[in-house]
Amino acid sequence: MGSRLCVGRQASHSPSKGLKCFEYKSLKKATRNFHPNRVLVNGECGSFYEARIDKHLVYVAKKLDYPGPGKSDLEWLIEVNNFGQLNHPNLAKLIGFCIEGVHRFLVYEFLQGGSLENLLFPNTSNFQPLLWNLRIKIATGVAKGLEYLHSTTTNVRYHEFKSCNILIDSNYNPKLYDIGLKNTLNEGNCAYIGIFAPEDAMIGVWTRRCEIYGFEVVLLELLTGRRCIDKNLGMQGNLPRFANPFLKSKENTLVMMDPRIEGQYSSVAATRAALLAKKCISDKPEMRPNADELVTELEQIQELQKSFKNSSNK
Repeated sequence: MGSRLCVGRQASHSPSKGLKCFEYKSLKKATRNFHPNRVLVNGECGSFYEARIDKHLVYVAKKLDYPGPGKSDLEWLIEVNNFGQLNHPNLAKLIGFCIEGVHRFLVYEFLQGGSLENLLFPNTSNFQPLLWNLRIKIATGVAKGLEYLHSTTTNVRYHEFKSCNILIDSNYNPKLYDIGLKNTLNEGNCAYIGIFAPEDAMIGVWTRRCEIYGFEVVLLELLTGRRCIDKNLGMQGNLPRFANPFLKSKENTLVMMDPRIEGQYSSVAATRAALLAKKCISDKPEMRPNADELVTELEQIQELQKSFKNSSNK
């Protein structure tokens, strides 16, 4: 393949009718030469930059490491095409791509709320903690995105399940991104997926239930207001290890809840959310719920919370 597969317009190599092909120079200009203050996220396989293109449109461009793992340019474009077909309200929309020489980028929609990590753990002491009802709304949306990816028609593996890879729009709707390429769900040996389930960490065997374990860690972050890994807390800095004693009985589950949102939640709703986390963290993969069951349970928790809110307002 040549060093430039498309310039500016859609070219014959452009992978999908709905995707735009960007010139490298336009992305360079839009990110101010990839200036550090434009970096939104530093990921495992590249960085995300805030970029303004065509004046009114705002995107996030992901800089990918190059060369890829033994893939030709055409193979990469085929994978981009497959990724571009994904369409769900809880997935960040892929807008376009750039492939020129050693430069490869994916360009996504820009979401005003930033990442879930930044909402939960902003770099400032003067902030309002994320409200409980929004936390459950976000958890439900994340589960719906995972349900879509795990469906038999889509059959895609999520790349890294962690709060920095969940973007939030202006209405607090979560959108998964950094799904990665060539992640079809062939259960078996797998690459790094962020949060390791026990069976994956020990023998490198991956199934859909591994991602349920990863979802549980994000759910625990929402419930407790604690980071998944906090090196400043020593042994208590491992969130699943911290939460495990509290999840052993219904009576103790509320003790681990984020104290900053006390009074905002129904004890029944919070307890059910904690028990759902307990199921997801099971050492036995077959005991973890699937994505469909996650959505059903979280929607019921949302209804419980609405009833609590209505009764509190009377």
